[in-house]
Amino acid sequence: MALITRTYSDLDLDFGKHPVTGDILKKKDISAVAASLMNLFNTSNYERLFQPDIGCDLKRMLFEPIDSTSTILMQDVIKQTVINFEPRVKLEDVSVEAFSEKNGYKVFITFYYANNPEPITIRLFLERIR
Repeated sequence: MALITRTYSDLDLDFGKHPVTGDILKKKDISAVAASLMNLFNTSNYERLFQPDIGCDLKRMLFEPIDSTSTILMQDVIKQTVINFEPRVKLEDVSVEAFSEKNGYKVFITFYYANNPEPITIRLFLERIR
């Protein structure tokens, strides 16, 4: 019985250039999924034309008071965004810690990826920009 694996790829949104061919670099597998998650978190609702539901309101939430209520709400929004819009992963856990002295949140997202039996954890620090 053959093991079927899928390779996911996506464009590198930094538009890096391949040194030999000059083509735009591709992200593959886990790095493609991580980039997709970052795109979802940086996209607000109604920002994409004809797809108003894609994205989440993390940008708006960063300007709310940093307290336990905001932390729990942010954790729920991240969970629902991953579950609804990223079918390539099986979400294991989302953890959000508030850092009021740095005006931001530390986020840990743990998930299983289709081709990897080990859990993968992405670490982010979300902060206000303006």
